[in-house]
Amino acid sequence: KPSSVPGFVGAGRLAEEVDEKILHADFVPFGEVKDVKTPLDQAMQKHLSFGFVTFLEREDAATVMDNMEGAELFGRVLTENYTFPEKINGGEQGWAAQPSMSVLVLSQGAKSA
Repeated sequence: KPSSVPGFVGAGRLAEEVDEKILHADFVPFGEVKDVKTPLDQAMQKHLSFGFVTFLEREDAATVMDNMEGAELFGRVLTENYTFPEKINGGEQGWAAQPSMSVLVLSQGAKSA
């Protein structure tokens, strides 16, 4: 049974080549993905170098934390930490008070310590 608060993963400093389909494909091995968003810069017509992946189960987002440390996506190293996100796209009341996961993507060629 899905929890009342889905698991969030935020990915930052994404390479230009990364789109919602690529993010989905990269994270779906960790669990059922409910939604993927890469907000667009309307003036530039490209994503703002970050995106959000929402899992149906919070535990699946935790699995990302356990398995993605040091992983690369288009040459950028992933680093995970916990966050308390604000509502995304007018999300459900209370999401901001629930812990979730954030995946930050470091600059190209960077390696996590």
